[in-house]
Amino acid sequence: MLEQFLQYGILAAILVFGVKIGLALGFSGIKRKTVGLILLGYAVGLILLSYICQPYTQQVYDIVYGYSGAIFAVIAFIIVLTGFKTIYDWKVTQKDVGSATCMAVVAPCPCCFGAILASVILVAPVAGVSTITLGTLSSISLVVVMGLTYLLSSTIVKKI
Repeated sequence: MLEQFLQYGILAAILVFGVKIGLALGFSGIKRKTVGLILLGYAVGLILLSYICQPYTQQVYDIVYGYSGAIFAVIAFIIVLTGFKTIYDWKVTQKDVGSATCMAVVAPCPCCFGAILASVILVAPVAGVSTITLGTLSSISLVVVMGLTYLLSSTIVKKI
């Protein structure tokens, strides 16, 4: 199963979004108890979405496959605008706006759920497993990566 995880790119999506959100959690100054609740929310959300999409795998597959370019273009545009806004706020106010920006990254982003869920939907039929099983494995892996990155975020910053 791990070979299929790696082969089909689910592991890449989990690592990218897990590290991104884990670092944002570390930089935002959120308490550990709240971080635990956020991690639990991501896990339950991904499992629930996998369960909901199970009967509609083909329809969701067609939508994701057909509109993936437009979806990623919109996401990239939003990320670029947010980056420019952060830089502008920093230059105008000279205040650290990083914590607020990191909080925005922590919010359950449709990009994260969408990319991992799309990978699960695309890979599950090929791998011969249900979307619920693959979604559960993906959510557990995502939470582990996010949690470890959160715990190591201060060390990572010191090394950079």
